[in-house]
Amino acid sequence: MADSMPTLADESVAVHFPNSSQAEDEQKASAGSETANSLSAPRDESAARPSAAEEPKVLVPRSQKLTLFFLAAGKTLTATTLRMLFPFAPELGRAVNVSLEAIALVITGHEVAYLLASSLTAFPLKAGYSNLTVCSVALAFAATGLLLIVALPRHIAVLAMGVPLLGVGKGISDVAIQGYITTNVFAEVQGTVTGAVEVSWGMASFVGLPIAGVLFAVAYRAPFACFAACQAVLCVCLALRRGGASTKHDVQTATPTTQQDSEEEPVVSWRALLLSKRGALGLIIPTFFLIAAAHIFFMLIGVWLEETHHMSTTEIGTTSLVVGVADVLGELTVARLGDRMGAHRLRNASYLCAVCLFFLFGLMCQAPLGLSLGAWFLCVLSFEVAFVSSLAMSSKEWPNSNGRAESAVFFAVGAGTIAGSLAGAPLWDLHPRLPGLHTAGLVAGGMTTIGCVCAFVGTRPPPPPPSSSK
Repeated sequence: MADSMPTLADESVAVHFPNSSQAEDEQKASAGSETANSLSAPRDESAARPSAAEEPKVLVPRSQKLTLFFLAAGKTLTATTLRMLFPFAPELGRAVNVSLEAIALVITGHEVAYLLASSLTAFPLKAGYSNLTVCSVALAFAATGLLLIVALPRHIAVLAMGVPLLGVGKGISDVAIQGYITTNVFAEVQGTVTGAVEVSWGMASFVGLPIAGVLFAVAYRAPFACFAACQAVLCVCLALRRGGASTKHDVQTATPTTQQDSEEEPVVSWRALLLSKRGALGLIIPTFFLIAAAHIFFMLIGVWLEETHHMSTTEIGTTSLVVGVADVLGELTVARLGDRMGAHRLRNASYLCAVCLFFLFGLMCQAPLGLSLGAWFLCVLSFEVAFVSSLAMSSKEWPNSNGRAESAVFFAVGAGTIAGSLAGAPLWDLHPRLPGLHTAGLVAGGMTTIGCVCAFVGTRPPPPPPSSSK
């Protein structure tokens, strides 16, 4: 037995390891077949792909940031050309030798054009034109209106022709910009991006109005020429950005999150939007009353500073820094809290603050300049938070409305601006024993109260977040 054991061992060795290279070849062949099978078999993408915690999602790509910058710059210019009409209305009246009421009618022409343009912008978007194309054409309209005022003689009829073109450009561009955010930005950051773009209103007061005040001191046509050149440059920049994109509607290139949200809710018709409780009562009517109340003050702020505090044109432009800071803080507040707190909660809270502050500012109109400007700062802050959060609500409530929700909101903005501009000048001299701004504060506070009640009644609580488990 002992002698036979080595023999068996040798035989086993001889049986299993006579050709070691052949065994290695067989092992390699089997490994290759397993690799081929693994490549041909469908992969489990959820296992191969890193989790969201391991690979963070880029919500705003770098190229999109540049486009958003151009859009924000265009909105800053159109907001500046509108806002400079209000504090410098007495200066414009003296330049063309007309009264404040006549300038108010010119501003009303701007808002009528804004109203019509914003309500009709949904049609070219629905026809297939991209938001960037529409916005570029809008800036061309605004630049044309400014060039008319620069090139033609100084007359009220020239203002009556040029200023409505500014309204057309602003109305179209506002809807197109908000539509671009709705269809091209991830839903997780739409409130943040909306607040960041709406900082343009603050920049219009913080930067644009002081520049306009200095330019008005130099020459009557100087601010119009400067802003026309800037808008022409931005029009070219947006046309170049559009060159690499599809000319179809931006929904075709929307981000996955936005497409998913839009598939969950059907396309909203005009009838359904205007007759729904959360559309008319919760968003459109409150926006109208808020804008009307604010523009009563905007129409009278220049006259108030001139007559009550004896300020010059340059000094009025400097005091607009207060409005600019309030605008920027309000828009940054929405960008910071809009997605965390919820746009509807933030909007309703700011409406309550606006009601109290509008009444307070009217009562403090004869106070020292520092106190009255502080009250005006708080008014503008609450107004901006309420308005910008309303824009964020229109994007999230109707993600697949083909621009109709944005057009409806800006229609309310135009109608409210017309009502406020027309009511401002008569309210200044309405009561002989009361200061003009005191009467205006009572009316503005009452209008904001109506808007606040409608906002609370018509607000729909947001739906619960979808469960991550499938």
